[in-house]
Amino acid sequence: MSIDTAKHVISVAFQCGSQLQDLMKILRAQCGPEEYKMYAIGIAASIDKISTELIDRALSSYPELKQEIEQQLQETGRFTP
Repeated sequence: MSIDTAKHVISVAFQCGSQLQDLMKILRAQCGPEEYKMYAIGIAASIDKISTELIDRALSSYPELKQEIEQQLQETGRFTP
């Protein structure tokens, strides 16, 4: 894949993780403790899988992106390709 595609993959993966974290807030407010725990475990596993299968894989192809991403996250709180 090209470096631009890798950046896009990473950006979409971050967006997915962010949306899943937002979903956890809703579930915490709307579900009982046991039901919330079940969803929280699944969401955590999903975020981990997104990280390893998408972000880590893209960064292994273009390790130089790590510094660019970290800088953007520090400056703006998000990564945009």
